[in-house]
Amino acid sequence: MSLPAMAADNPAKEVQKAAQNVTSTVEKAVEGTKRDVSREEVEKRQESGGSDEKRSVVGSKPAPGNDQLPRPEIERRPETGDRSFGSLFAFDGAAPETLNNRLAMTGIVAALSVEAFTGLSVRDQVLGPGGFYRVGWFLAAVALVTTASLFPLSKGESPDSRKSGPFEGKSERWNGRLAQLGFVALIITEIVKGSALLPKLF
Repeated sequence: MSLPAMAADNPAKEVQKAAQNVTSTVEKAVEGTKRDVSREEVEKRQESGGSDEKRSVVGSKPAPGNDQLPRPEIERRPETGDRSFGSLFAFDGAAPETLNNRLAMTGIVAALSVEAFTGLSVRDQVLGPGGFYRVGWFLAAVALVTTASLFPLSKGESPDSRKSGPFEGKSERWNGRLAQLGFVALIITEIVKGSALLPKLF
């Protein structure tokens, strides 16, 4: 039997093979964006004062062993510090800003996309007819983004473990902060305007 005939006889195997090829390609691309954040690198940056992006949320430079917030970078980074739930979700931990940024980006894209397709303001998307289903889908996206974010953090990978790509640390922080400001601005604009920011486009 010829190879084309065999392929035609096993379409499920061909689909499975194609899926494995796509998965392998994605995994290689993701691996290519990784970089190791070593303890020595963090200690050196901490001793020199570090950059504003790498400092604590308050912007100060705490001494090693300081038991008050903010913690030294080496203690609060998932690559070099405690990866427990309490540490990751502490005020100066890796999880709060990472999750806030990613959920804000998800939220503003979802809100503007629904506006473009329905012409509904954010308020009407949530409280209007069908709001229960839209909120349900958004909460499902929140759960997915949260799980996908916490898994690498618990394995010792922060956004700073990426040297390139959409989840590179500095880019993600600024994109997320702008998304948070943008979402607040969207809500305020729609309250003042009394209607959706975008008309129905599709």
